[in-house]
Amino acid sequence: MAIGHLELRNGYAILTDSVVFGPNRFPIDRYMMENVVFSGVTVVYDGGPIVMRNVRFVNCKFLVKASIGSNEFLRTAALGETSAKIPG
Repeated sequence: MAIGHLELRNGYAILTDSVVFGPNRFPIDRYMMENVVFSGVTVVYDGGPIVMRNVRFVNCKFLVKASIGSNEFLRTAALGETSAKIPG
């Protein structure tokens, strides 16, 4: 379930000023996210491009497909960094 703002633009889903909470799966490939908190969600990353600005993961699980961007995504999430641009 999500609360916030979602729109589609240029092949990306734009998610802003939002809270996404579990226990559902949430695929993040081809998302541009700003000011988003994921809480108790299983975050699914299959290697596509993502942009994160001020994005936080709280008590989340991660399903990550091995890809060029997977290490960068996992490092960002594990270290609690809030911003990254991953080309996918």
